[in-house]
Amino acid sequence: MHQKRYSIATTADANYYVPLYVMLLSLFQSNKKSCFDVYVLYDGINTYQKNELETLAAQYNSSIKWLSFNTIDDTNTYRTNLPQYYYRIFLPELLPPSISTILYLDSDLLVLKDISALLNTDVSGFSIMGVKDMSRYNMQRLNIPEEYDYINAGVLLFNITEWRTLNYTQQLVNNIKTNTDKYWLYDQDAINSLLYKSIGYLHPCWNMLTSFYLVSKKTLRKRYNTDADSLLNDPAIVHFATSVKPWHFMSTHPYKPVFINYLSQTPYLNFAEKGSMKMIFAKVIHRIKHRSFKLIQ
Repeated sequence: MHQKRYSIATTADANYYVPLYVMLLSLFQSNKKSCFDVYVLYDGINTYQKNELETLAAQYNSSIKWLSFNTIDDTNTYRTNLPQYYYRIFLPELLPPSISTILYLDSDLLVLKDISALLNTDVSGFSIMGVKDMSRYNMQRLNIPEEYDYINAGVLLFNITEWRTLNYTQQLVNNIKTNTDKYWLYDQDAINSLLYKSIGYLHPCWNMLTSFYLVSKKTLRKRYNTDADSLLNDPAIVHFATSVKPWHFMSTHPYKPVFINYLSQTPYLNFAEKGSMKMIFAKVIHRIKHRSFKLIQ
């Protein structure tokens, strides 16, 4: 069977090594008709872990390419003291010149479907494409005009050619140094604040945010103009985009069992947190409050 080859980018540090492993496993297993060159912008991942991920990728006719955070700090043009939360914006400068577009995936997500349609999306005319965030409060905070919108940065299609031509990375570095205090969500805020006029919007199935489950179906339909049931029950990519992750005991995310199933296929099942009696009680109360909140919307 002929497999089409695609480029993917992601980032992870030592704390997110296991979620990265799980994310890649879900990507490979859900896309057996494709193979991937995965560019990992990393920090603190050791040689054993690198070899482990390279072996995993090879089982699916894919490869891992390592991009070190240290490379960013050592470059003369973009020498900066920015924290790693901003390093996503350096990807266009670190990727090989032959790459003109790339799909970026956060490490705290699951790929549950064939994403070839997403990978083949035409990005011409846009600097970057993503899924609109659930909340619009960030627009007001960043002075983005009402006729535009604000995207979540967990799943992004980069128009690498345009980024390089218009030198967006340097523009963003300059912008961040001036506006660091107002960027609460780091490079996500920076990208939206600077590039909102050239951002394209993807269907929300490509980045199912945790916040989608925290609101009513009516609110979801109004925000995304799409069928809420199919969106909630049949997403292509599930993004655990809150501080409580599916490996935390307190997580009540509907796709936590799916995450644990993938985790059980790795050497790291014990990565999932075990709960005390106090935590079990608190989790029950949390579920009750969540359901009550959705009923009154």
